[in-house]
Amino acid sequence: MGKRYQRSKSGAPGTYVLPEYQLHSALPEIYSRYYLLRFKLKPFLQLSSGYNFQWGKEDTDGMHTTVNSQNFALSGAFGLNLRLSRSIGLEALFNTRFDNNSKLTDANELLRYRLGVSICIN
Repeated sequence: MGKRYQRSKSGAPGTYVLPEYQLHSALPEIYSRYYLLRFKLKPFLQLSSGYNFQWGKEDTDGMHTTVNSQNFALSGAFGLNLRLSRSIGLEALFNTRFDNNSKLTDANELLRYRLGVSICIN
């Protein structure tokens, strides 16, 4: 999930005409990983793909517009997984998108660093 917005500051001079917007993005993904080493701290490579759903509102020159977009997404990542037990781990990864097919500013595109918890079902 992602959210991106821009608002004009109150009291800003009229010479700065910035469009105001509030965009939301949901990107469910399926991924495949390759763990490079078999230690407690495991580096990994990841490829993922999914479908990006975007919606929001734009305000340009006093005109309110509802916008939406949908597109396929493909990304890759490098990360570390720290095993806390047989089935639970902490993760940190750097993610990059291979595509930019969205007609809107994608709130998930700037999400490069991720932290999380992994649960393995064996």
